[in-house]
This record gives sequence, C-alpha cells and structure tokens, in this order.
Amino acid sequence: MDTLLLFLYQQHFDEPFHLDAIKELLRVCQPGGRIRLYPLIGLDRKPYSKLPQLMEEIKHFGHTASLQPTSFRFLVGATHYLEICKS
Repeated sequence: MDTLLLFLYQQHFDEPFHLDAIKELLRVCQPGGRIRLYPLIGLDRKPYSKLPQLMEEIKHFGHTASLQPTSFRFLVGATHYLEICKS
C-alpha cells in the first residue's frame, strides 16, 4: 500500500494526526503487508522533524519501520520513503 502526501502539509497537521493516520493504514493492511510513505518532506522542503519518534512508535507497536532510498523525485530533496512492514 503506497501513500503520498501524508507529510507534505506537515505544518498544518500535528504529530498525533500523523500517528493516527499510520495506525489506520496499519489497521487495514494485511499481516505481512507493507506501507510506503513518500515524500517525507513538506512543501517547504523541510524534513518531517518527528520522523525518528514516529518510527520508534511504529516499532513499539511490533512492526518494522525503515527508510528506503528512491530515485523517484516528487520534490527536490525527497530521496527516501518510509517503509512499514506489518507484523
């Protein structure tokens, strides 16, 4: 399951919003499935500052979260995507 734009408008949505969105994606994802989130930067080209904490929360729920490189460029500076593997 790929999704775009979750962090694109990060200045308008807070950390609980992003965590709740990921929880919902995990809820509908099949066990063993993967969620890919891209881009990890906002329209201002700044990285999502809470990404390390978000990845720790995902791991706390028993899933894996890792940054993967991509050659796709939706925005300048968006060089990685977040891959979440559901347990």
